[in-house]
Amino acid sequence: MKKRRLNLTLPEDLWEKLRQRVPPRQISQYVAAATEERLATEDRIALRSRLKEQYLSHAQRDLRISESFFLSEQEALDLTERNEGESTV
Repeated sequence: MKKRRLNLTLPEDLWEKLRQRVPPRQISQYVAAATEERLATEDRIALRSRLKEQYLSHAQRDLRISESFFLSEQEALDLTERNEGESTV
């Protein structure tokens, strides 16, 4: 994988925590892994938001469709139950 060298500026207290926790030769890998994790989290949040937006935009339409079929479904169910009642008599 191609790599890019960069210069970071961190708050002093964050730098000290990083130095205490991560061996000196592994700081780049640690920062890269943390960045990947953060980007993945942001991608999941954005996806969840888009899915929710799409769901809500279709919810009213889907409700209207289901309501329009309710009466015919109810009529078919009533007819089926009536026919089953007649066949057992």
